[in-house]
Amino acid sequence: MVGVKPEPEFGAWRVEGRFPAVEYSLAVLDQIVEAVLEGFQSFPYGGVEVGGVLFGARKGDLVRILTCRPIRCEYATSPGFVLSPDDEKALDALLVSHTQDGSLRGLVPVGWYHSHTRSALCLTGQDLELHNRYFPERWQVAMVLQPQNGKPTGVGFFIREPDGIVRTEASYQEFEAGPIPQVEPPASRDEVPVPARSLPAPVLLAPEVAEAPARAESAPAFPEAAASRGKIRKAWIGLWVAVCLALIGVGLLASNYWRKLITPAPLSVRVVEKNGRLEIQWDPAAEAVRAASRGSIEIQDGKATVVIPLDPSALRSGSWPVAQTSEDVGVRLKVQPASGEPIVAVARFLGRPGARGAGAAPGRPPADQVRGEVEQLRAEKDRLDRELKKLQEPGPAPAVPKPAVPAKPMLPIPAQTASSRPPAEVPSPPLLAPQPLVVSSPPQVSRPVETPPPPPPASAAPERVALPKPTPPAEAAQGTPAYRGPASGKLIWTGFLQKNSVLSIEGKRASTGQLTGELPNLPLRIGAHAAELSGRGLTVFSSNPKYSRGPVTEPPGPQNGWNRTTYRYDPGVAQDLVVMETPSPEEGRNRILLRSGERPVSVILIDWEIIR
Repeated sequence: MVGVKPEPEFGAWRVEGRFPAVEYSLAVLDQIVEAVLEGFQSFPYGGVEVGGVLFGARKGDLVRILTCRPIRCEYATSPGFVLSPDDEKALDALLVSHTQDGSLRGLVPVGWYHSHTRSALCLTGQDLELHNRYFPERWQVAMVLQPQNGKPTGVGFFIREPDGIVRTEASYQEFEAGPIPQVEPPASRDEVPVPARSLPAPVLLAPEVAEAPARAESAPAFPEAAASRGKIRKAWIGLWVAVCLALIGVGLLASNYWRKLITPAPLSVRVVEKNGRLEIQWDPAAEAVRAASRGSIEIQDGKATVVIPLDPSALRSGSWPVAQTSEDVGVRLKVQPASGEPIVAVARFLGRPGARGAGAAPGRPPADQVRGEVEQLRAEKDRLDRELKKLQEPGPAPAVPKPAVPAKPMLPIPAQTASSRPPAEVPSPPLLAPQPLVVSSPPQVSRPVETPPPPPPASAAPERVALPKPTPPAEAAQGTPAYRGPASGKLIWTGFLQKNSVLSIEGKRASTGQLTGELPNLPLRIGAHAAELSGRGLTVFSSNPKYSRGPVTEPPGPQNGWNRTTYRYDPGVAQDLVVMETPSPEEGRNRILLRSGERPVSVILIDWEIIR
């Protein structure tokens, strides 16, 4: 029917047993995909990431997306979609003032969208923080788009569970959209000057060739023909000179333009393969590195993201090893000068782990190598457990030196008198052999069992001798120095702990990575939490229900390495890190053993408390 506007087409996204369900306008989705591809193709190696707010309507457990508005991002720190303070102010203004926009009348913000050009189709820690801060309602959604070369764009929605937790590692359902048809390439350089070259040729030369024989026979006309050919030659020469000058000018402009684009950056980084392993390399003599007060390396290995802080000495080393686990490894090196904005360099490596390494075992996949390392660690743990069991088994008591017992004094023999002399028929009492002494704690001398002799006179009773008490050991006399440190504290470990791996920390040393802080040599109560380190500070994932109502922020201080720390309730991530062994100074162990689960760990926060 003429004059009736057709109903827009909608797509649907529903998950059985999960709410809300999402309906989206296909025209709006095409508009979002077009913006995502435009950012993705803005420059090589991923381009820039984009994002925006989704507006629509909500009815019960159904959310309908009807339009969108982009979120401004000035990309102050990286080409990723990370909002600066100015960008956050602009987003606040958009969410507050959308009711004043006539085209958004009656619509509400139902969620937001953003693209991932260098990571998987998931929600990162920064994405989840933005989602909870600006879109906290249970029915508000997050849409993530992942563009790829030569493939349609992947799309996935992320929703909240009934308990308010968001499943961040992957969307329940993913689908594809696009791609946008590619624009025709510009005309080649050979096609540009064709119109200029073809201007004089067909008009001037054709009559000259056709009338040449007649003019050769007419002598008076020869000078005119020569003059005509001279003019044509001059016209061609002038034309070619003009074309050459134009090409030279274009070349100068192009060289100046490309010089600006390819001006060597003050910082560069690359990823190379060395002996079957990857190594991140940069120039330690670069001015940006020598003047840096600190830095960091962000490694995107497949779906795993690791941020490793670097001090000046680590920056001047010029390299950092990488344990590759996927075919796509992205690296972002960031250095912070003493004053001014941070300097960032990025690199990327594509290739199977250990496929071209000279040191890799031929025909053995990397998964077997990881299993071998895990078996070695398990064997080492079993050996340590056996040694511990031997130490705990009760053995023969150590020989305790017997205290010196003074010789028993000889009993005085009373003088024989008539009254005390026994009858002649009664024999004298036999001499008694000394009996063994039994020493116990406290040591006492057992009296020998003998036939009682005739009662001696009272004045001849033997004197009782007190045994000396054993002298206590020198160590017990001196005593152990009293611990005067704090009753509790925190340690921060940074590095790369692969999944299903064991980390050993003893005192102030770790089996791998770097450790900030030290464990006291006392019985301790230990708590270990997986964490992430980013430009916004330290994010700690905890299973403590007290954080389920919302994240809790701790200001920077010496306990957390002067990092702004945010505690988040995420039992899935927190329970993936297990404490296998705690310190036991009585048994000579000042060590803790931690084991990772099904995901690698880059930062661990360890809480310790002395057991009184």
